[in-house]
Amino acid sequence: MAIAQLSRVTLLCPRADLGPFLSRLCDTGIFHPAERSGLVQDTQLVLLSSRAHAVYSDANLLLQARKSEAPPTVANFESTSMADLVERLAARTSRISDELRNPDVDPVAKAQLESELRSIRDAALTVFKDTSRIRVRPGPRRFLILEGFVPTSKLPLFKETMRPNFLSSEPIPRRQPGVPYVPSLVVNPRVVSLFEGITLSLGVPKYNEVDPTPVVAFVFPLFFGIMFSDVGRGLLLFVAGLGLRNNRRDDFRYLGRLLLVLGSASMIVGALRGLFFGVFLPYTPLLPSPSFLVQGPSIQTVTFWLEVGIAVGTIHLSAGYVLAIINRFLSKDYPEAFLSYLPTLVLYASAIPFVLALVGSGLSWEGVFTSTQPTPFFSTLLGVMVPVSSVAGFTFPILIASLVVLLLGRFVNSLYSTRSLRRSAPSLKDGVADSLVRPAEIFVHTISYIRLGILLVVESVFGELLAQLLALGLLGVVLAIPGNIAVVSIMAFIVYLQDLRLNVYEWFSKFYSGVGRPFAPLVSRGASFNLSWSFAAAP
Repeated sequence: MAIAQLSRVTLLCPRADLGPFLSRLCDTGIFHPAERSGLVQDTQLVLLSSRAHAVYSDANLLLQARKSEAPPTVANFESTSMADLVERLAARTSRISDELRNPDVDPVAKAQLESELRSIRDAALTVFKDTSRIRVRPGPRRFLILEGFVPTSKLPLFKETMRPNFLSSEPIPRRQPGVPYVPSLVVNPRVVSLFEGITLSLGVPKYNEVDPTPVVAFVFPLFFGIMFSDVGRGLLLFVAGLGLRNNRRDDFRYLGRLLLVLGSASMIVGALRGLFFGVFLPYTPLLPSPSFLVQGPSIQTVTFWLEVGIAVGTIHLSAGYVLAIINRFLSKDYPEAFLSYLPTLVLYASAIPFVLALVGSGLSWEGVFTSTQPTPFFSTLLGVMVPVSSVAGFTFPILIASLVVLLLGRFVNSLYSTRSLRRSAPSLKDGVADSLVRPAEIFVHTISYIRLGILLVVESVFGELLAQLLALGLLGVVLAIPGNIAVVSIMAFIVYLQDLRLNVYEWFSKFYSGVGRPFAPLVSRGASFNLSWSFAAAP
């Protein structure tokens, strides 16, 4: 799991040492202030944050009046405490204001002053935000008692840094109900973190929730590779990624790293199909390719890839329901796990083969329990000849049982707990809704995965059309180059959007809440400034 375990820490600070205490706390870079009910704002902290906001406002007004276009630089501000830092920033802002009024200041010096002013503004805003977040326990007037969270793996270092002020700590278990104000620290390897944006676009996972990013990091390139599977076109994406990964702009660097992963996936699946810019490579591929111009349309191959899409979708959606059950176990919501999500997973696991059996019987309700015809998918994709009647006879009772649990499970549980039909009625209403909606939802979302096969077929058609141009010789090569660039540009974008849809809409909706709070520690640095602290030796 990619959500780090946190520990709750309690700190004690004499009011007279508040400034140095805050500077040491920010210097650790791993302390997230607690925001639970019962904690209150402190007047001394409010005054400090107000003073920091005044410095921010003064610097911002000066910059707005001059409409500075000076290039950003990183300024280093040295201080002994947070309060001293705010006073230094205020004093420096006043001096810069005076110097900028001097008509004799040269343009180079003016640009440097404006750049420093921007750093002061950003530093003051950061101090304001950090101090505004801190809440304290109501208690003695001479001391402040703070609560917060740090990663458990870094707790020994935090204890050593904050030793004079450290009171206590306790690890926060992942498996517990509620945890309304515990933040979530998402930690993933570099390649996996490329796909954190997809997860975080739906919100931050709760502390007692599974972070699905590692699964997305595997599934997203796989889906992209299936829908855009060609060694040559994948190589173009890979080369584009190489060119962008060292760009100065963060968004271009991110796009470059993403293209490296997606291009690699396209090349791998393309190699399994044996295609290079639509031309069949000189070996027997492991996976068939739909051919429309060279060998004529192949219904069997198209059907194969549509079935692959259904099979992949079934596994993907089932994994979503499994994660939903795990999340309910982590939050100790056992009734919902056993009476809602588990029967939904069982319903899904039984409904899909039953529908396949129904298709194999020619959509005959009478014949589905008597037909000896092989069940589609089992025979065509897996090569296993299972009679339709065997599949239907095994799955139909399980399907009915799971529907009954969905319909009445929560109602019976509520009735047993409350001994009241009136108070249990909403549970019955929810059960009726689930028993009607879940089967339709399962069908619609599973069918949606056919797009994996459809887009592969579309990409194959374009590939063959462009490959046919090579028969024209040099002219064909000249025409094929811009054609392939256009196909890569348009198809890759379409495939990326469809990949997002399958993951965000179909999959995440099965298990993800996204209502967690991000782990946001107090900091001593930003994009345009760095705070350096001079600490006295700890007693």
